[in-house]
Amino acid sequence: PGDGWSQENEMMPLASQEKSTARKPYTLTVVSGKGGVGKTNTACNLGVTLASYGKRVLLFDADLGLASIDVLFGILPRYTVQHLLDGQCSPAEILMEGPGGIQILPAASGIPELADLAPEQTQKLASLLAEITRCFDFVIIDAPSGIASNMQQAAGMADEVLLITTPEPTSVMDAYAVTK
Repeated sequence: PGDGWSQENEMMPLASQEKSTARKPYTLTVVSGKGGVGKTNTACNLGVTLASYGKRVLLFDADLGLASIDVLFGILPRYTVQHLLDGQCSPAEILMEGPGGIQILPAASGIPELADLAPEQTQKLASLLAEITRCFDFVIIDAPSGIASNMQQAAGMADEVLLITTPEPTSVMDAYAVTK
């Protein structure tokens, strides 16, 4: 009691329970200062774990130009965020089922213009995400590495941010840069 966690379900913070009833999911963005530290693996494993507890989980690959969630799960998306932004698919069509029943919102890979969206594209994506995410308990956002604006936008969508690093000196320094 009073520690922020539900006694009925120790896996879900009280704040997320309150948001769940309001149809706004608890959103966690996973960030890192540099690539290769395990950020995407952490996001994927967390999503599958939450789904194993019966939670409705959306895993959003917010590294829009260099997607990797599909690669980790060995799946090939029919549509990506690029198709969604271009109006080539609907929000319902873009979602893919992943392991353990999670839903995946896939990004594209090798598309430089998605790595730095124009303000109107960012606004359009935010609007589409609000529509897509309302039926989930949790949204886990796998943000791009570094300190660029696209990582900051992904972090800004979160109720909470999880920073991943390793004990390697450059990883620690880059993680520090992200926190600043």
